[in-house]
Amino acid sequence: LQKNGEWSEPENLGELINTKYNELSPSIGGNGKILYFSSEGHNTMGGYDLFSSRIEKKGVLGNAVNVGYPLSTTDDDYYFQAIPVSRKGFITSSKIGGSGLQDIYEVTLARDPNETPVPQRICAIDGRKDHASRSKNIGQGQG
Repeated sequence: LQKNGEWSEPENLGELINTKYNELSPSIGGNGKILYFSSEGHNTMGGYDLFSSRIEKKGVLGNAVNVGYPLSTTDDDYYFQAIPVSRKGFITSSKIGGSGLQDIYEVTLARDPNETPVPQRICAIDGRKDHASRSKNIGQGQG
């Protein structure tokens, strides 16, 4: 968003982010210092995986890094949104055993919001207030 309140023309982020395959779902986390996105073209575990890239001074982006299991899996993992204040985040994934083609999962992040997310547990959110008691744990110890 420009100072005059209008959007600028989109700019390609270059070869460190974009590949000849598909990249989707950009979001910003880590107090504005990390770009998250999904890609088919970087070093994936299979299909779409979640990646991060540090945003350096003057907006220069670092190398794309796969955030790793259990956020990235052999299934398609499309979107990650961090909520640093609460140490929570959400991913969209087509993990086996989900309720639909793509489901939303909640994840607990590392204490330092500038680090690549390290989930303590991942659970399916079923939309009810007490979802934790009815959630399906899919994270630790599964491949």
